[in-house]
Amino acid sequence: MRVIIIACYKYEGKRISKCDFNEVDIISFKDIKKYIGREDCLIVDLREDMEYRRAHIKTAVNIEYNSRGITIPEKHRKSLIIFYCDSGNRALIMAKVMSNAGYRTIAVADRFTH
Repeated sequence: MRVIIIACYKYEGKRISKCDFNEVDIISFKDIKKYIGREDCLIVDLREDMEYRRAHIKTAVNIEYNSRGITIPEKHRKSLIIFYCDSGNRALIMAKVMSNAGYRTIAVADRFTH
């Protein structure tokens, strides 16, 4: 499934407001250890390829975040998908978008420390 992010804003009547991230499950990098290596989890590094090659979380796959969207392999349709990036912003956005598309998601919402 390909998800295209148009913007992190939503239209509400005559005004535009920021997306509501209250429904996004959030963890920190120290909490991610319990998900590493689990068969029912996909850990997604949304950073650029160069950043991923420098350092990344064990078992994480690099699916670079960009304006064209991302593609999650169909075999992970029922997996718990954990998104992380350098600051947590892209992870929050993708977790929200993919959650709205029917995926089970978690965002790592702090700075990458590895």
